[in-house]
Amino acid sequence: MSYLIVNAARSAGTIRKTIYGQFSEHLGRCIYGGIADQDGALRPAVLQALKTLHIPVLRWPGGCFADTYHWRDGIGPRSERKTIINTNWGGVTENNAFGTHEFLSLCEQLGCEAYLSGNVGSGTVQEFSDWVEYCNMPGVSPMADLRRRNGREAPFGVRYWGIGNEAWGCGGTMRAAPVALYSPDPPVAFELAARVAALTHGHPSGYLSAGALAVIVQQALLGQTLDDGVWLALQVLETWDGHEETSELLKRAVELAEQGTPTPQQIAEHLGGGWVGEQALAIAVCAALAGEDVPDALRIAVHHDGDSDSTGAICGNIVGALTGVSGLPVSWLADLELRDVAEQIALDCVAEFGEVLLTDPDSPEPASERPADEEWDERYPVRDLMVAGHGDPPTALLPAVQDEAEPEQPGPSPEPLAAFPAPKPAPRRISGPQPAYDSES
Repeated sequence: MSYLIVNAARSAGTIRKTIYGQFSEHLGRCIYGGIADQDGALRPAVLQALKTLHIPVLRWPGGCFADTYHWRDGIGPRSERKTIINTNWGGVTENNAFGTHEFLSLCEQLGCEAYLSGNVGSGTVQEFSDWVEYCNMPGVSPMADLRRRNGREAPFGVRYWGIGNEAWGCGGTMRAAPVALYSPDPPVAFELAARVAALTHGHPSGYLSAGALAVIVQQALLGQTLDDGVWLALQVLETWDGHEETSELLKRAVELAEQGTPTPQQIAEHLGGGWVGEQALAIAVCAALAGEDVPDALRIAVHHDGDSDSTGAICGNIVGALTGVSGLPVSWLADLELRDVAEQIALDCVAEFGEVLLTDPDSPEPASERPADEEWDERYPVRDLMVAGHGDPPTALLPAVQDEAEPEQPGPSPEPLAAFPAPKPAPRRISGPQPAYDSES
């Protein structure tokens, strides 16, 4: 017989109360019709109910909504605030009646810390910096003076700020597939995809999963099998610090697919819900490996209780690259909304980047320049960067990866605009027998 002894007099430590924080977003009736009325005024009954929860910290304005929210739209007289469309949640009208002052007043009345999520999806660094100054600057400054004109003399003293929404989520991975066209060299495609994802998803599992997807799609476009692509993605992954979560989930995905069609329960148990980058990629890869055809793979990818739209989209990236349009059911294409727009963007992407996949990475010959005509420039207007030159690559504003043995150049160096980890030397595609996914012989 086994016994469990509980020593109530002994403590192993104190749990930080902020772990029990709460979340609010402009989604459904959470704000309007929930916390506040349509004019942004707090609802007394809801306020009293929230007080009983003893919330330690409350996050706002999102969520996905944070990546389209511009804080200046929600300050000043309510009658003068800008009305927008909430494109994230239902296309409903957002009158911005509940803004910064209303939310921070709610936190003060609840006795909780405020957590503000900055907009790095459609906002700027300056906009984010101005918001911090508006909320926290005690002295004289443009934003502090604006706060005072809006009726608040003392700073709000916001201590918790989120740089974007869900730094380890799957949004960075969802937009990584087109990067596969950028280069036939797996490490190059991987790094660019990771950098693109890291603009909004700064956790390693949020951007390394994007790099892995780019390699998988790249190899599919080069005519390799999905097994080849996953194996190579794992090899490149292992050259990056913080890869363990993503690598482990990819290996689990392969193992689960080898057992046959996974059930939703098996997906949840082995791979998670798809809410974060490595889980979404793993579910998509498992579905693509296990599915008998495109429809079957996509059904597996979305037939679970997690973030099924994300896992379905990523699976679609993979199986689409493997089969092409000919592998898609005709009935699906016939009813596809905005099909013409999607096909135009895809053709344009191939026109600008596709030739590099047919070029040897060691060849000195550059890929052909992107087509230049009025229609193209109208579809894709280009603004010259203030720092980078015309011929610089998309990562020019990020610090270049330097070889440790390379001598330092004399003279002062400007501070990098963003920090990004440097991978160790990564392998290119090699021929011959492939090792097992667990890297064991």
